[in-house]
Amino acid sequence: RPRLIAFALAVFVLASIIYRYAVPALVEVAVLVTPPVVPKMMSAGTLKTLDRVTFGPSKLLEAQQAEIRDDFTRITANAEGGAGRYHLNFRDGGLIGPNAFALPDGNLVLTDQLVELAGGDKEMITAVLGHEIGHVEYKHSLRQLYSAAGVAGLVLLIAGDVGSGVHDVLTQGGGLLALSYSRQAEAQADRRSVELMLAAGKDPAALSRFFDLLEAKLDDHGDTSMLSTHPGTPERKQAILDYARELKEKQARTGG
Repeated sequence: RPRLIAFALAVFVLASIIYRYAVPALVEVAVLVTPPVVPKMMSAGTLKTLDRVTFGPSKLLEAQQAEIRDDFTRITANAEGGAGRYHLNFRDGGLIGPNAFALPDGNLVLTDQLVELAGGDKEMITAVLGHEIGHVEYKHSLRQLYSAAGVAGLVLLIAGDVGSGVHDVLTQGGGLLALSYSRQAEAQADRRSVELMLAAGKDPAALSRFFDLLEAKLDDHGDTSMLSTHPGTPERKQAILDYARELKEKQARTGG
C-alpha cells in the first residue's frame, strides 16, 4: 500500500524534525519562563520524599560538616547567584550509598558514604560539590524534566490510544531518548567544577581524583559509566585534566 507507506514515512520524518528542533526550542522557552517558585516547590517535595523513604540523619561529626561547609562556601562565593543561593544538606545515604546531587533551587545533598569514600581528600569532595553547582547554574534538571515531558508528549501524540503496555514502553522509551542531553550536561558541570575550584584557590583538577576513586574502588574502568548516556570515567577524567591545565596556563599568561 504505497499511500500507507508514504504516510508512515512522512510521520516518521516529521516526528524526527520535531524531536531534533522543536522540542529543544520549547524546552529553552519553558526554562526561561519558569518562575522561581517552581524549582523551590520541586526541590522541597523531592527532598521531603527522599527523607521519608531513603535518607536518614547524617552521622558525620559537627567538625567534619563544618570543614566541608567552609570549603563549600568558598566555591559558592564565585558561583552564579553567590553563596546565598546554595545550601548544603548532609544525609545518611542509606541504600543509595555514596552520592551527591543538586536540586533545582540550589539545595545540594551530600551523603555520609561519599565523605567516607573520599577519605581525607576534602578538596575532592569540594570539587564534586562544584560539579553539582554547575548543574544548578545550567538548570540541567529543569531541562531534563521538560525534555522528557516533551518527548513523551510527542510519542503519545503519534501513538494515540494504544494499549497500556505499549503506552508504558513508548512513554518510558521517550524518557530514555531525552536522557541523551545528560552527556553534554555532565561535561558542562565537570568544566564548571574546574573553574570554581581554580577561582577559590583550590586544585582545579581535584575532580579527576574522584574518577580515580571510582576506577579503584568501584571497578569502573570502562569507556562508559553505569549510565550509557554519561561520558565514561576515563574520558571525563582526561577532559578535566586538560581543561584544568588550559585554565592554569591562561592564568599564568595573564598573571591572574
